[in-house]
Amino acid sequence: SQDGHYNLISALHKSVRGSDPDAALYWLARMLAGGEDPLYIARRLVRMAVEDIGLADPQALVQAIAAKDTYDFLGTPAYAAPEQVRGDHDVVDVRTDVYALGVVLFRVLTGRLPFDCSRGLADLLAEIQEAHPGRPSRWNRALDDDLDAIVAKAMAKDAERRYASVDALDADLARYLAREPIDARRGRLWYEMRTALRRHRTAVGVLAIVLLL
Repeated sequence: SQDGHYNLISALHKSVRGSDPDAALYWLARMLAGGEDPLYIARRLVRMAVEDIGLADPQALVQAIAAKDTYDFLGTPAYAAPEQVRGDHDVVDVRTDVYALGVVLFRVLTGRLPFDCSRGLADLLAEIQEAHPGRPSRWNRALDDDLDAIVAKAMAKDAERRYASVDALDADLARYLAREPIDARRGRLWYEMRTALRRHRTAVGVLAIVLLL
C-alpha cells in the first residue's frame, strides 16, 4: 500500500540518521522483499547521503552515486554500447541509444541477443567491446543482406559509423520496407541499380518485352 511504502522509507531514513546499520539493512531488505523499485531506493540513498550524512562522511555521497550508476548500468548490460562499457562518457550521446536499438532489432529478427550473457559479466563486456555479433541472417535465413547491413550500422563499434540519430535508423528501415536503397549500403552503384530494378520489376519486364518485339 501507499502508506506501507512511506512507512518503510521513513523507517530506513530514521535508521540512517540514527547511525543504526543493522536497522537500516533490515528496512532495506523489507523494501526489496516488498517489491520496491531498486532504482527508487538507490535514488533515496543518494538523497540520504546528502541530507542525513552530509559532511560527516563525504564518501557516503560518492558511494551512493556509484551504487545508483552501477544499478543503472547492470540493469541492461546486454544493450550497453562499447563506449558505455569503456566508461567513455564524452562519447555517450544519441548514437548510444541507436546502438541499443540495434540490439533490440537484432533480438527481434533472430530471437537471441547478439552476445552471450551466460558466461558472466566480464566476458559479456569484453565481447561488446571486441567481438563482432555476426549477421542476423546467420540465425534467421529468411533475412537478407539489407537487414544485415542496417543492424551492422546501428551496432557499429565506432559511434561515428552508426546512424546519427534514431530518426535516421527509422528512415532506413522505412526505405527497406519500401524496397528503396538503404543508407547502410548507399554508394555501391551495382547495389543501387539492382534495388531500383527490383522495385520497378514490372515496368522493366514490360520494357524488355517491347524491346524484344
